[in-house]
Amino acid sequence: EDIAFEIAGEQFAMRAGETIHTENSHKFDFRSADKQLLAGEWTPVRRWLDSEERFSLVLAEASIARSAP
Repeated sequence: EDIAFEIAGEQFAMRAGETIHTENSHKFDFRSADKQLLAGEWTPVRRWLDSEERFSLVLAEASIARSAP
């Protein structure tokens, strides 16, 4: 069925049967992930791994050049 909803004060609507893209999954090793971040002017700060070291979450900080107005 059609639905209307609000997220962070912004209104959205979807029609019945309409699809939504919710995720991109990319596979990177530590080196290639860091290379991608640095190329986008982000500096890796910390990394967390799951118990089997199959997944990671990376905290990255915007470079000064990126964060300047």
